Amino acid sequence: MGFTVYASCYLRTGLEPESAAPTAIRSLYQSSLWIPSADPILGNFDDLTLLEPRKGFAKTAWLFSKVQFALNPPLAEAIFIWKFRRVARRFPDAVYIHLSDDGGEIGDASRVQTSNLFQRILLGLLTAPIWALVWTLSYVRYLRRRPKRRPMR
Repeated sequence: MGFTVYASCYLRTGLEPESAAPTAIRSLYQSSLWIPSADPILGNFDDLTLLEPRKGFAKTAWLFSKVQFALNPPLAEAIFIWKFRRVARRFPDAVYIHLSDDGGEIGDASRVQTSNLFQRILLGLLTAPIWALVWTLSYVRYLRRRPKRRPMR
């Protein structure tokens, strides 16, 4: 697992402007991953030069989340993948979403198997106590370093 997960989003060329597919992709922007301290899904819809061209598709968005900040990074990554998988499967003829993370390629979002998601969720659940301990210790250190408030007189 990497520290950041990415989604390269494409729409089929010639798609009807009133199609719901572009709206579905845009709705993922700033969407929460529901895990404490996880960054929301951020990205870019304008500067898409880093996206590889894809025949028959137009570059649409480059979205990402830095899951290493999450209380449980494996679970945050699984939720990220699940959200994009859902959109890719909802619009199979209109959308192509390629997923990757800092650790490598995940692949076509519509082809991510349920078993793969289940493994990621299971890893997240099994490591949850470890991540909770790490987060708690960092929060305690933060509280100790924070300047004390003086009572008002």
